[in-house]
Amino acid sequence: MNNQYLRLLNFFVVNDSVTMDDLVAFAHVSERTMCKYIQRLNDDLAGVAQIQEQRHRYYLQVTDYSRLTKIQMGHLKKELDFNSTDKRDAYILKTLLECHDYVTLDSLAEQLMISKTTLNCDLKRLREQLVTYHAEIKSMTNNGIKLVASRTYEVFAVIDHFIYDYFELSKLLSKKQEEQLKLTLLNNGVDNETSRLILKNISVLKFAFPIGYRIEQPITNFSNYLIDDQPMDDIRSSVVACFSTEISMDELVFVLAPLAFKMTSLLSRKRMKEQIDNNRMLFLSMGNHSSHQIPFDFEHLYEQIKYHLFFLINRTILHVPTAQLLPENQLTKYPLAYDLAHTILGFLETHLDFKITTAEFGYLVLYVEMELEDQDNIVNHKFEIAIVGQVGSSVIKFIRRQLVEMFQDDITVAVFDNEWQLNQDNGRYLLIFSDQPIVYHDETTPVVRISAAFRTNGERKISCVNA
Repeated sequence: MNNQYLRLLNFFVVNDSVTMDDLVAFAHVSERTMCKYIQRLNDDLAGVAQIQEQRHRYYLQVTDYSRLTKIQMGHLKKELDFNSTDKRDAYILKTLLECHDYVTLDSLAEQLMISKTTLNCDLKRLREQLVTYHAEIKSMTNNGIKLVASRTYEVFAVIDHFIYDYFELSKLLSKKQEEQLKLTLLNNGVDNETSRLILKNISVLKFAFPIGYRIEQPITNFSNYLIDDQPMDDIRSSVVACFSTEISMDELVFVLAPLAFKMTSLLSRKRMKEQIDNNRMLFLSMGNHSSHQIPFDFEHLYEQIKYHLFFLINRTILHVPTAQLLPENQLTKYPLAYDLAHTILGFLETHLDFKITTAEFGYLVLYVEMELEDQDNIVNHKFEIAIVGQVGSSVIKFIRRQLVEMFQDDITVAVFDNEWQLNQDNGRYLLIFSDQPIVYHDETTPVVRISAAFRTNGERKISCVNA
């Protein structure tokens, strides 16, 4: 599968269903050419997924989600050449990090085998993306460009998100070290995804150390509230054993940060309480300045959201991608919740000096919507969703697990075989997942394609640009 077809595949994954006009506009090709693209993509995806047409709209019908995820990520990123903007971004940043000084545009363009015009377009796009990381690419006449970051620990996030996948940094950790650490983490109750993120952080540090980058200051506003008991002592010792040089306490905090992205047995509830109380004061001060003329109980909302907010802040500080289960255009079906959540988001971003992702914002909207629906009800509101279609139990478990981790609460799931069964049910669902486009009697309830739940976390769209 070449870059063009991979780009088209990502377009179908991100969007619910699209018209032929949408596809033609996206790819800048004729309708006849697009039909050929679809046929070729279907051939490449045989046994994994197929592009289907229904009511003059096209959508992706997935049969093997795990294989689809591997196609989106995995070996494909490593095989991309410099016609991929993402691969060029990775190379540019890697070169700038390794150099520490100015690099001429002529030299970079020659290495990438692209024109200076294309390189300048790449740099413009990169500069926009790096703002979130408090980093910038500076230019100096007759010298070239240089990467400057105001927060050293964010350099490690840049390495993680822009470079790691394209230069196989995972190989910097030996198989023996990887297996020993995995075993220690497993024996202490750490799940596979968290374990993967910890191993990834170690590889990032192993790349950064030789080129002169170290974390020498605490990570701003990050709440590192791990227990001090034996399990953490074992984990810390195993992490330290992966390095041939001494690592600082702040670097150890960075490596083990994934343990503080969601509720685990390794988090100290007593130590968390202090930060949760501090967050409450910040949150309620926003409520006191809210311009909304509706009876809205910010104190009650905070009680519902306090753990989610705690982990949201930790994830955002280190730019951890979150699965975006709800497309942004669906959020507008909760207009009041959307407006209130946007106020909350803006307040947090201003006071904590970071940018909250669209995915995190989506979960915030759902929380506010639950609060609005429940503000006259003393009983705790349950997060109720429906899943429609011929969906396997593993897929249902995956979606439920994603939601439980984000909301730190019990999730009620109702499963229906088809659209007719769903519409015969009298339940009230905050969210509906379906394996194909459906019509639901309550048009205010968002209907989300199941493929959205399997969208690669944080994956930047792979695009093909003529260099």
